[in-house]
Amino acid sequence: MMWTQTTLEEACSALAAGRVSSVELLDELLARARHIDPLIHAIAEWDEDAARAQAVARDQERQRGQARGALHGVPLAHKDLFLRPGRAPQCGSNVRVPVASALAGVLQRLQAAGAVDLGSVQLSEFAYNPTGHNWARGHVRNPWNPEFVPGGSSSGSAASVAACINFASIGSDTAASIRVPAACCGVTGLKPTHGRVDASGCVPLSYSLDTLGPIARSARDCALMLDAIAGTRTFATADQLPRRLRVGVSTRYFVDGIDAEVERGLDDALSALRGLGAEIASVAPSGLAQANANASVIIMSEATSAHRAWMEPQASLYAPSVLERLEQGACFSAADYVGAQRYRAPALAQFCAEVFEHADVLVAPVIAVPVPRLDDVSAENDPAMNRIARDMTRLTRPINYLGLPALSLPVGRDSRGLPLAVQLIGRPCSEALLIQVGAALQRATDWHLMRPTLNPNGARPGAGAPSE
Repeated sequence: MMWTQTTLEEACSALAAGRVSSVELLDELLARARHIDPLIHAIAEWDEDAARAQAVARDQERQRGQARGALHGVPLAHKDLFLRPGRAPQCGSNVRVPVASALAGVLQRLQAAGAVDLGSVQLSEFAYNPTGHNWARGHVRNPWNPEFVPGGSSSGSAASVAACINFASIGSDTAASIRVPAACCGVTGLKPTHGRVDASGCVPLSYSLDTLGPIARSARDCALMLDAIAGTRTFATADQLPRRLRVGVSTRYFVDGIDAEVERGLDDALSALRGLGAEIASVAPSGLAQANANASVIIMSEATSAHRAWMEPQASLYAPSVLERLEQGACFSAADYVGAQRYRAPALAQFCAEVFEHADVLVAPVIAVPVPRLDDVSAENDPAMNRIARDMTRLTRPINYLGLPALSLPVGRDSRGLPLAVQLIGRPCSEALLIQVGAALQRATDWHLMRPTLNPNGARPGAGAPSE
């Protein structure tokens, strides 16, 4: 059996039953990564020796009946923003980040659950780009077709999971950065409620919007990861779909100006939800354009604050477009920033009243357009980047502003064979319900079982058959 093709849940079960060891799982991942990663450039820094030592220790612990948790023995690699003692994350940049003295909080949680820390995966520079372009460290490529973007900023997380060189990965989402790459790469990504997951030891982009969460191959896999990093019990309730599920679909904003193929993906998801017995209700949330604009003010202002100490001495080491955005953040006044923050609470109350008084979850597209090509942006300073970035974050950024949880799910392929996706959006702290709906949708469909066919010999990747 090719363990790398399985879900995280299946790998955990196999480890628990003794059908595979942590060392064997690690060896298979490493062997596949050596052949596959040159096609997609997802790996940032993997410490194979340290991971092997951990895998040996996990196998010995299991033999003594001392399994730490549900993830015991599973090798995982995460977005290269997290601090590890004696090391500095690259953050997808040439800028030098100070060496850490402590382990990031989310990595501490994964360690306690028994996971093996394989290392880090690539991202857009300092998590400040939704496409996956990176002129400092090299572009991550979409496993479904390397001529297309993988989405960002958690590009390496999504690409490595889709390419089956990583079972799951922790990413960060400030405006889109878990959901968009999950959508582009045909995997599942969960942005939890803001503050649900400890973000200490993560190099920040925006202190009040950054949210950590998992990218994996299924909703149930995301539940396993969330339970480990947030202490929830979502996996235990993943099969408990409510009898009378009300699914909201927006009549405005989330459907305004979306591409016809994106609309088809949404329609297919709604058809599948109806097949599960869900009642579809039209809702009309307002104020989202203002929420989107306010989120941009907060992100740019806080990013500038976070980078102020590095910008002057290391300005030449930033990619010009990233440095330009950081400099633009200084143009907002204190009144601009405070005004954007003050609107968050009333905006959340208004959204919940307009949506969740009529629906239990809201279903919407993740991005308004089909997955862009890498060469749609011809150079680091191409003005097209701003237009593409707006198209890729317009439907996700307001959800960060409101602090709500959202689950990105694959719902098919477009005419070019690239993934289509929707996001399920819920009330604060409703991750368990989103997992329940997502898991039910994935039991009824096989979209999440599709794997890209990657050929190290140079043939162009394409859609593969559902995994066994």
